[in-house]
Amino acid sequence: KTAYEIKECDWSSDVCSSDLTVPILDNAGQALVVDDNPPIQTPDSSPARGPDPQVGSQWGLAKISAQTAWSTQRGSKNVIVAVIDTGVDYNHEDLRGAMWRNPREIPGNGLDDDGNGFVDDVVGWDFADNDALPFDKMAQMRIEGNPGHGTHCSGVVGGVGMNALGISGVAPNIS
Repeated sequence: KTAYEIKECDWSSDVCSSDLTVPILDNAGQALVVDDNPPIQTPDSSPARGPDPQVGSQWGLAKISAQTAWSTQRGSKNVIVAVIDTGVDYNHEDLRGAMWRNPREIPGNGLDDDGNGFVDDVVGWDFADNDALPFDKMAQMRIEGNPGHGTHCSGVVGGVGMNALGISGVAPNIS
């Protein structure tokens, strides 16, 4: 794709303008081609351990006393959270190791192995594009470091913590 259709909205009145087509440009003003569905990468087998360098800039964690809560509970891989949003960059360094994987699907075989009506839904389903690749298309643009709204929200909720990368989610041990 070389452009996205967006709406300009006034959230105070819930009024949105007609659709606008916005080209995706690189820093030199040239149109980019964006791969909407990059391949799924697997979690690193031996992630780095240690404090996340950007945790100090996450003012929300301090506001909700996350450090205090983390001394009691940091979440569990048995807790699966679904973020319904613009998609998710399932290859993001702080999400790749936390992404839920459907254990009843065989990736890439073109079959609905788990019988839920969705073929190859290994990391979820993209209801907008009706495919098994719910990738956050905005993540590839990285405008001013923005990973895309769905990716950002997923990171706030469950970004892997203590991996010496980026940030930490509120519940860093969830799926």
